[in-house]
Amino acid sequence: MQPNSDFNEPIDWSNVDPLNSFRNKTFVRADFSGRCLVGVDFSGSTLVDCNFTNSDLCHANFEGADLYRSNFRRTVLYATHFRDCNLTRCDLSESYIYGLRIVDFSNITYTKFTNFRLERLRRSSTISASGAGQSHMKVGDKIVDTSQLPNGSYFVNGYSFSFADLDKYERHMQRSQVYNRLRRLYIANCFSEEARSCLYWERYHRTRSWYRYHTFTGETSSDGDFHGAFARIFQSFASFAYEYLAGYGLRPRAVLRNMIYVYAIYVLITFAIVSAQSDSGILYTSISVTRTGGDISQTSSVIDLTPSNPLKVMYFCAFSMFSLTFQYFSPFGHMVWISSLFAVVGIAFLALLISALFSVLRTD
Repeated sequence: MQPNSDFNEPIDWSNVDPLNSFRNKTFVRADFSGRCLVGVDFSGSTLVDCNFTNSDLCHANFEGADLYRSNFRRTVLYATHFRDCNLTRCDLSESYIYGLRIVDFSNITYTKFTNFRLERLRRSSTISASGAGQSHMKVGDKIVDTSQLPNGSYFVNGYSFSFADLDKYERHMQRSQVYNRLRRLYIANCFSEEARSCLYWERYHRTRSWYRYHTFTGETSSDGDFHGAFARIFQSFASFAYEYLAGYGLRPRAVLRNMIYVYAIYVLITFAIVSAQSDSGILYTSISVTRTGGDISQTSSVIDLTPSNPLKVMYFCAFSMFSLTFQYFSPFGHMVWISSLFAVVGIAFLALLISALFSVLRTD
């Protein structure tokens, strides 16, 4: 029995009461690291700058707790309750936060959720009286490494934990659901920019799950149903395309990048056509105006654009890509439908760019 800091009473880990030992108490810089703390009640406590690193906190309750600057790195937070908490400057990076419950308003200023981990097997828990056939642990027991917990089922504090295999598609779906929870958490706490980033990664991992798992129920999609499988594959390819073209409408830089790519392709095609000097090309009409007193006269001349007029060719591509008019340019032959096609694509990209920029401004 050793003291955890200069400010706390020493904790007798061999005689811990999960419901009363840590409830409505004050701990400053206390060391809870490397402990089995399943189902422990920390509600109403002040736990400032405490160390929970590498602990099993499944089903633990932190409702109404002040956890300022506490460290939760590499902890297992399966079904852990955080409600009305102060999580300011807490470090939850590298923790296993799948199933984490943070509801209502919680102060999460400067809280680190990045680089979270998923257990290699799917964890499930049931309330049990005996945990027959499972290895038994006690609250307060030392844990060597939380990443080794899925090596076998175990029983502690009335909870039985078992593990089952999962595939890479389910792993992506789990990451998507974690980002979904983080997005809602950020929205509830008015962190709109972070919520927008989480929405992107939620859709990113949902796409890579190939929609094999239902978004809400988590049930496996039926591969035997031809129509269902076809719809799922089509939805996946559509999502991949939407991600690449517009960053799910959340990343203006992705839209701008693709606009530049399309424009470069348009310029190359146009230069190839005008250099061929065939029955397709671009005519440019130049007008000169002569003013004599109140009289105005104009003369016009028409030239067939060639690669020796690079600025005019590039200007034609830039203008016609975002407009259905051509100013003083007159495409003919194949250039008519080519310019019309790139105009439709360019206007669509322009609409995507405006909507993406509006999304950024709205959440900034």
